[in-house]
Amino acid sequence: ASGGDDFLPKPVDTQALLQTLENHLALTWIYEEGKSNDSSCEQSQLPFVVPSHETLKTLLKLANHGYIPKLRDHLEALVDNDDQYIPFTNKILTLTKQYAVEDIEELLQTYIDAQEINNAK
Repeated sequence: ASGGDDFLPKPVDTQALLQTLENHLALTWIYEEGKSNDSSCEQSQLPFVVPSHETLKTLLKLANHGYIPKLRDHLEALVDNDDQYIPFTNKILTLTKQYAVEDIEELLQTYIDAQEINNAK
């Protein structure tokens, strides 16, 4: 009656928002296909290395504030400085493309907690 077609409670779930947009705007999402080349095979063989505690805290702070472009920039700079972080950054970058901020925060906090437990031993 007041002009609204749907309601999404806060905090807004990204998947629910995208589904609602798809329904009301008759959208068809087009997903980028994964690139299959030799470098991706090489990257999958790299060990999973987590960056320093300080770097994780910086990334988490950016995620907490919703600064996704800055978060991407930091992740790309991390890989530019050292290829060993490619598997770590790819995992987070995939989540940034989906704007899955809560998932990013949870994942980063898990890594921070694990480092703190290891440091306490």
